[in-house]
Formats: sequence, C-alpha cells, structure tokens
Amino acid sequence: DADGLQQALEKAVAGSE
Repeated sequence: DADGLQQALEKAVAGSE
C-alpha cells in the first residue's frame, strides 16, 4: 500500500545518508 511505499522510500533515504 501507499504507507509501505513511503516507508521503503524513507528507508532508502536513511541508507543513502
């Protein structure tokens, strides 16, 4: 769902920092 996509996006951004 949209919440899962947003969570994955935040996780990707966190791992990118």
